[in-house]
Amino acid sequence: MAFLDSSDSRASTFGSPPQTSSAAGRRPIYHGDNYDGPMNSSIIGGRENFNQINVHNHGLGLVFDRFCTFVAANAMHNSIEISEQPKCHPGTRIAILDYLNAIAEELSYTYPMIWLHGPAGAGKSAIERTIAQLLFERGLLIASFFFFRSSLGRNNADRFAATIAYQVALAIPATRPYVLKAFEGDPLIFSKSLRHQINALVVSPINIVCNDRAFDPQEYPRIFVIDGLDECSGADRQAEVLLALRDMVRELRMPVAIFIASRPEHNIRFLFDGQLCPDSSTISLNDSFEADADINAYLLANFDTIRKTHPMRSFLPPAPWPSTKFIRQLVKKASGQFIYASTVIRFIQFPEGNPEKRLKSILAGGAEQEKQSFQQLDNLYTTILRTVDEDVLPITLRVLGCLLLNFPKLEFSVAREVELFLGLEFGDVQRLFFRLVSLVSIKEDGSIQFFHASLSDYLFDSSRSGPFWVDMRVIYAYILERGIRLLSTDPALHWLHTGLAVADLLVRNGKSLFSEAILTRGLKDACEAWNIGQQVYEYDPWLKDLSISAQFYFLRDICPAILDAYVLSPLPEMQALFSPKHTQFKEIVDNELSRYLGVNIGHDLYLFSTIILDEYPPLDGAVRYSLMPHVINEDTESFYLLDLNPFPDSYEYIPGVIPFIYQSLAGPKIDHLVSAGRFAELALAFVRRWQSNQHDLRYNVKDACSILAFLLPRASFHDDLARAIMNINLIFGAGVPEEFDVIRRSYTQSSATKQLHDSTWSNNPRAPPKKFRKDRILKTFRAPDLEIMQTIYALQSLDSWSNK
Repeated sequence: MAFLDSSDSRASTFGSPPQTSSAAGRRPIYHGDNYDGPMNSSIIGGRENFNQINVHNHGLGLVFDRFCTFVAANAMHNSIEISEQPKCHPGTRIAILDYLNAIAEELSYTYPMIWLHGPAGAGKSAIERTIAQLLFERGLLIASFFFFRSSLGRNNADRFAATIAYQVALAIPATRPYVLKAFEGDPLIFSKSLRHQINALVVSPINIVCNDRAFDPQEYPRIFVIDGLDECSGADRQAEVLLALRDMVRELRMPVAIFIASRPEHNIRFLFDGQLCPDSSTISLNDSFEADADINAYLLANFDTIRKTHPMRSFLPPAPWPSTKFIRQLVKKASGQFIYASTVIRFIQFPEGNPEKRLKSILAGGAEQEKQSFQQLDNLYTTILRTVDEDVLPITLRVLGCLLLNFPKLEFSVAREVELFLGLEFGDVQRLFFRLVSLVSIKEDGSIQFFHASLSDYLFDSSRSGPFWVDMRVIYAYILERGIRLLSTDPALHWLHTGLAVADLLVRNGKSLFSEAILTRGLKDACEAWNIGQQVYEYDPWLKDLSISAQFYFLRDICPAILDAYVLSPLPEMQALFSPKHTQFKEIVDNELSRYLGVNIGHDLYLFSTIILDEYPPLDGAVRYSLMPHVINEDTESFYLLDLNPFPDSYEYIPGVIPFIYQSLAGPKIDHLVSAGRFAELALAFVRRWQSNQHDLRYNVKDACSILAFLLPRASFHDDLARAIMNINLIFGAGVPEEFDVIRRSYTQSSATKQLHDSTWSNNPRAPPKKFRKDRILKTFRAPDLEIMQTIYALQSLDSWSNK
């Protein structure tokens, strides 16, 4: 935890920042990791007291290193990935850039959220990249984040808050200690809500600095740039980003503005027209910003470059080339979309083609006028795809389809990964995409980059792509087929290269795949050859012996995920294919449970507690930690089934085997797996741990009672258990919770009644067990009316034991 010290020479900063004013009349001094200057902090002297102090933190450099692991370095405007992307061509987009610059220069903002929207290909990202660079050069950019659906770290909001906070700490150096202090004080902050992250890492540090009377907000950057919000995975997550930013601009004590760019998706427009309306204004990229004139200037400049530098420039007609007529036709076809103009240029400047012939093919292909807004772009895509050789066209379209399907965790960003998954030879992807350089690029490191997000819209719509249509149902089936085949091979051959990715794909996206896939012959053959027993009994032991920690196991994760997903298929043939596999897996689970149960009370108790509670990970708090010592100090072969933390910091994950285990434990087979005496031992062990962990468990009565409600009705009578559950009320004093009192009286009352029916009860307190209903929610047992007095007498006897 951060602390204040006047002797140590180390402190916390992010680098070598510019100097700022201080309340004491001198500027703060930064020496490497030291900050020497005035701070306004509630830790010393209250909010309004200013103290000349030294802020130090032993090892805070390590804190900074950990913090940086949560930052999406490739999402900032000056990152290599962003800076290499096209910006507005010189002399174009003057009107919109001037408009945004004028807003940035204001000292206050009536509408601090400015939404720039337009269709795919309108040039929004180029504008955002350009304005971000211009603002940065003028000292007005405080932070930026560029979403992109096919780039790791940029396709979701998991790293959004950390990336923004990192840039804030650079732009306003005085906030740095507070940013790191917030992270150091709560290392799990990035598992909290996005609003909480923004408030702790951005709003609070800036507001603390603003309390310094010498701090002048006008001397610091105040514009945020957020691009491609529609490319952030999940509509709910997009809304969370917008609402967190809305709350940020409302709560900050210095004026800021946010330039946000996206497509006009319905969910985003709904927010700007509703909850965000009082704080926002919108800018539509339409004719009012002279898009046609900008596209005309862009085409002229690039054709001039082609005419001067193209390898086949000697075959071009004499200047002027292209003619003014051709330029006008291209501008008209673009319909205000820069994506069309940039695609035309990439297609024509291909070094192995004749620019004149390629230009004519584009113009001839678009002769027929269509009302559809993207007809001209579709014609361009069709023209480009016609250059692909017919013998490789089917596999080329299949690879494109696999890459363009948007799965949250299926990101084959490197060509070699695609080749391994699809069973292609090394270099095949680059060979297949050779003539598609105007649509997709493969860099030297093998990374794959698509230039246009609208390519998927074209390929997956048969009315637009015609002979180049990619049937998504076939692609879903093909991905399933390849995944099941890869996992059915020896993991020692493929696992470390593709197995983890394939397992991740099937576990997280299996339901989406099965619900959309058709049953192709390839998928049918792969499923028929799927050997569940081999994977569980041969492959899982190999994975457990790996020197690295395997995230997925066949028994715990992969097989149940597939079997849980196939039921969503609407095809009867799919149901018939997988039904025998489902039965086989249930038998395997029962077999594993028979080996697992009865070996160790701690493991059994942890297993039942895991299954009983509704939420998962279960026992999230005192109950869980009170049971863990039973588990972590013992080694049981099958315990990996209940590993609760395969993804410690990523997302809530429920191992697929849990529902299968619950079916066995909650069904009639439980009588064959666990005896009534064993249930009594488990209940007694749990009650005793409850008694020995009073401080922790008294605040988790609901969970504890749920566990006892499952165990006690199945348990035989045990006098030690009866005493224990009677004495546990000492934890609560006079106020025994009602839910526990019901369970306690139910067990003692039912047990006492059983004893009174036994003629040898007085001489044999450990009578044979009596089984009761297996209801998950335990209800109070009611003795027959004729035996009420005898039952009360028995309960009083049990109470007397507890008093002793």
